[in-house]
This record gives sequence, structure tokens and C-alpha cells, in this order.
Amino acid sequence: MEIPKSYSKSKKYPLIIYLHGSNKTKPEHFILRDYTRKKFNMSESDPYLFLTPIRLKIDWDAKNIFEVIKDIKENVNVDETRIYVTGLSMGDRRTFIVAARQLDTFTST
Repeated sequence: MEIPKSYSKSKKYPLIIYLHGSNKTKPEHFILRDYTRKKFNMSESDPYLFLTPIRLKIDWDAKNIFEVIKDIKENVNVDETRIYVTGLSMGDRRTFIVAARQLDTFTST
């Protein structure tokens, strides 16, 4: 998880969850995931928490995503009104499935 350099315990931060595509676990797929992760712009004026979980099974498990969100909220200050989920390819498909399981968890903008 990426935490802003300016992280402060007194501030709440938006959480962006990025679900990568492909169900292969070859090293080049993890390199592509990291490349994509590094392309997200971290604004200094509006910093956020950025989570890029690695999926090792055939598909994303919504239950696991919600467990990770719960763990993050217990350890860092998350603005619960600004939790976003997005993805690429298979991750984009799973974005809709995960969000539909708990509509109240995610921001819809």
C-alpha cells in the first residue's frame, strides 16, 4: 500500500483500490502491475492511500477485498466517504462485482 509522504495521524485520507488484470502469475505480469501502480499521480494538495493487492487465484474474491479494507481502516486514517475501487481488464470486471456486494462502502463519482 502506498501512503502519502505527508501522512498525518490527525487527517483522514481517501482510499483508492486498484485491481489489476490477468489471471497469470508470471513475473512480467507483476512488473506490469507495478508499472501501472507507479503511473497513478499522487497529488501533494490532495494525497490519498493507494492499495494495489495482488490476486493469485483465478478471480478476485470480494470477501478478501473487504477484509483488506477493514484491516486498513484499523491501522490508518481512512475517509470512509471517499473509498474508491477501480481496475483494469479482469480487475475492472471485478470492480463492479465487488462494489455491488456492498454499495455503501464505495464512493460513486
